[in-house]
Order: sequence, then C-alpha cells, then structure tokens
Amino acid sequence: MPNDMKRFMLYITPDIEAGADELKRKLFYNKPYSELYRCLLSLGLETANNGSYEKKKKSNNKAADTLAK
Repeated sequence: MPNDMKRFMLYITPDIEAGADELKRKLFYNKPYSELYRCLLSLGLETANNGSYEKKKKSNNKAADTLAK
C-alpha cells in the first residue's frame, strides 16, 4: 500500500451495506472492498463539488414540500 494513503473508518447503515455488496458483486468482484469504497467516496466528492448534489437535494426538498401539502 502506498505511504501517502490514510486509514479511514466509517460506520454504514444496512441499506448502504446491501447496495455496496451488490455493487461489489457486479463491478468489483475481483477487487478489495477498499477499492470499492475509495471509488464511491471519490464519486460522492465529485458530485458534491460540482453542485449536482445541492441541485438534487433542493429538488428532493421541493418534492417533500409538495407531498406535505
């Protein structure tokens, strides 16, 4: 393992675990879980940094507001 990597621990919910397990079987079957989680974190950071996460969050809030009426 390269020296520039840091160890990171997180707790995940059962639904995230199930989704990660399915993704592991489909796309990361021959790679370690750490590679899967690095990829997911990178995609999440990229999404958050380009603003699409905020757009999705706002649209979900609008939908929730509409349902609440």
